[in-house]
Amino acid sequence: TMRYIRHLISIISIDNPTIAVIETGVSDLEQLLKIVNNYFLPRAKELMGISNLKPSRRVFNRDLFILRRLALTVLPANLQQLSNLVRELKNILALIG
Repeated sequence: TMRYIRHLISIISIDNPTIAVIETGVSDLEQLLKIVNNYFLPRAKELMGISNLKPSRRVFNRDLFILRRLALTVLPANLQQLSNLVRELKNILALIG
């Protein structure tokens, strides 16, 4: 999945084989968004060690704690923006194909 996403990002020109790569990349981005939204986000605080519910697994480095909190604060907005861009790309592909 990540290989197709990286390839999708590096595309410079569009032709028929490239459209197939873009469609695969869009599908993989949608799958990645589902995984992050359904698995990672609900458990993110615990996984990143910044949850108050599990103090035994908590990160004690203050800088690392702040960086992780900041990342989790902006992640939902970034995921929503990525989702909107993927939807827009999918609509454009529908017009091309």
